[in-house]
Amino acid sequence: MRGRGLFLRLLMTRRGQQKKNTPTGQLNRNFKMYVLGIETSCDETGASVVYRGRRICSNITASSIKLHSRYGGIIPEIASRAQLEYINFVVDEAVKKAGIKISDLGLIAVTKGPGLIGSLLVGISFAKALGFAKNIPILGVDHIQAHLYAPFLDLDRNS
Repeated sequence: MRGRGLFLRLLMTRRGQQKKNTPTGQLNRNFKMYVLGIETSCDETGASVVYRGRRICSNITASSIKLHSRYGGIIPEIASRAQLEYINFVVDEAVKKAGIKISDLGLIAVTKGPGLIGSLLVGISFAKALGFAKNIPILGVDHIQAHLYAPFLDLDRNS
C-alpha cells in the first residue's frame, strides 16, 4: 500500500506543482496526466501511455522469442541485449501512437521487479535517464502487483 500512496501523491503534486491554497486532492491545471509505463521484466520490451491512470492510449511490445526459440527457453543475457536494442524504439512508438510528446508526460512508471536482473536493469536505467533528461519523476512498480491493477484500465478505442 505504501507504493500506491506514493503514486497517488505524485499524481496529485507533481513535485510541488500543486497550488498552496488548494484543497488536498484538487489537481493543478498545469499537471500532466499522461504516464509512460515501461516493462522489461523478462524477454519482452513493453511501453504504454496511460491517461489519468485509467485510459490506455498506446501499448507497444517487442518480443525476442525468436532469439530464444533455438535454445528451448529464455536466455537472460539474450533477453537483456535485445531489450537494450528495442527499448528506445518501443518507447518512441508508444509516445507517438498516444499522440503526445515526451514533454507531455507527468510520470514514468517502470517495472522494478520481480524479473531477470539484466532485463530490469535495462528498463530502470532507461527510465532514470529519460526522467533525468526531461525532469519527469519516475516510479518503480512491482510487476506482480501491477497485474492486479490491469483489469481496471480502459482501452482507448483509437489505439
